[in-house]
Amino acid sequence: ARYRSVPDHLKELCFEALLGSLRRLFHGAESLGEPSQAAKDKRAQTSHLRTAKNRKRSLHHAAALFNEKPKKGLQYLIDNGMLPSPSTPESVASFLRNGLVVGLD
Repeated sequence: ARYRSVPDHLKELCFEALLGSLRRLFHGAESLGEPSQAAKDKRAQTSHLRTAKNRKRSLHHAAALFNEKPKKGLQYLIDNGMLPSPSTPESVASFLRNGLVVGLD
């Protein structure tokens, strides 16, 4: 099969349309290589929320382990950096009092 050549003005028109679509896709960022400040802020907020959610999930898992066997729960907290290693009775008491652990029996 033989293809016809595309006129230059149509190539330019298609390029302009593609470029306009990409600009709308990136919310009107001034340059396609660099995200806008709003996009950076949104990414930072999303990252912070994801970190908080993962921490909450870990705390709930630690609480379940603690309710089953306290040593397992404390070891999980130490292994995941939520309690200092080596832990002291004071650090454990402070964490349990102020660590916002929900679900401990």
